[in-house]
Amino acid sequence: MRRKRNNDGGFALVIVLWLAAAMATMALSLAHTIRLEQRRCANTVSTLQAEAAMEAATRYLVSLLQSEDWTSSLPDDETGRLDDVPVGNARFWVVGRPTEENGDSEAAAGLIDEASKLNLNTATADMLKALPGMTAELAAAIIDWRDTDEDPQSGGAESETYLRLSRPYRCKNAPFSSPEELRLVYGADIDLLFGRDRNLNGLQDPWEKDGSLDVLRQQTFPEQENGLLEYVTVWSREHNRQADGSERVNVNDRQATQELQQLIEQQLGAEKAQQVIGNVSTGNSNHADLLAFYRASTLTAQEFAKITDGLTTTDDEWIEGRINVNTAPVPVLACLPGLDENDARALVTFREQNSESLGSIAWVADVLEAERTAEAGQHMTTQISRISADVVAVGDADKGMRRSFFVFDTTTDLPTIVYRRDRAALGWALGVTSEELF
Repeated sequence: MRRKRNNDGGFALVIVLWLAAAMATMALSLAHTIRLEQRRCANTVSTLQAEAAMEAATRYLVSLLQSEDWTSSLPDDETGRLDDVPVGNARFWVVGRPTEENGDSEAAAGLIDEASKLNLNTATADMLKALPGMTAELAAAIIDWRDTDEDPQSGGAESETYLRLSRPYRCKNAPFSSPEELRLVYGADIDLLFGRDRNLNGLQDPWEKDGSLDVLRQQTFPEQENGLLEYVTVWSREHNRQADGSERVNVNDRQATQELQQLIEQQLGAEKAQQVIGNVSTGNSNHADLLAFYRASTLTAQEFAKITDGLTTTDDEWIEGRINVNTAPVPVLACLPGLDENDARALVTFREQNSESLGSIAWVADVLEAERTAEAGQHMTTQISRISADVVAVGDADKGMRRSFFVFDTTTDLPTIVYRRDRAALGWALGVTSEELF
């Protein structure tokens, strides 16, 4: 009688193999999960480190701005490190604007004077229309957005226009709170506001100037052109006081002639004081701006620089929206009434070649004739009060990137942050060559 074969051993082997495969799969899955969790934890740590570095950057900048008098010049690399600043295992950068030295593909470290931009709340329609890419209709709509009435400018827009949109809302009829508010103004679109500089770093990144932008957009915005957001602000504001906080002398106040003479005597002597008082008091003694006063005084630029901080042409405690001729780029300077692009380029060329001669508004008289500055003078300043910083921070292993935009008010004893905005969604801001750092 033949015995029946026993297949139990074969079945057991199959079961063992299946169990081994299942356990191996579970082990691989667990290992993968652990690896992902490790990465998540590392990314979380890097993000927290970057956020801590961002907060450290704000305190560092407050300390830097408090350490010296920055009313006439911005802090630079010699006065405080702004590039690749270590904070434990993290680090941060303060993104400035490109210079001739680093070209248009590498970000420069630096702070930005908000008075180097055109103030949306104080600029006239003609000044707005002089901005690159600006249309007469959008300029009128900007005026309508900030004024208090519902009467539209020619080509402008009030609530009646906004209420007809697919997503209706009312015209603000109040001052702009931030430049980004332009996005709500009728006629302002992304292309006009950003130009080709989609991440607002002042550079032309490769993806911004190659074929990734459609043909129409490339024709509208040449390679080096930025959008309106590069040139506008709402924060330019000066405290009409001397650097030490004391009151200035109004050169148009006839009752302050004695104070004016004393101020000049203290710095330049009694003989020079009498000469200046005689010069500025003849004819029309009402000076529209300090540049006009300087021309009438016959002082040298060096002499005027010694007394300029003590002078003013208004009793207002705050002066809004003046443009700093020491820091503004050509497109902004060309917005000044009575000036054109050639005048603006002449100003920029002079200040680049004579950086030691910018102590007061007087240097403008060496570049432009009096008739060219008759209207523009009252919109000019050389004083820095509000400073912005575009800060990028990364954590350990250069992960967890964070980016924030700050505006600091330096008119108080302790510089204060008057505005903060998260810019991480705009992306990396340090240019292509910065990849070598990682």
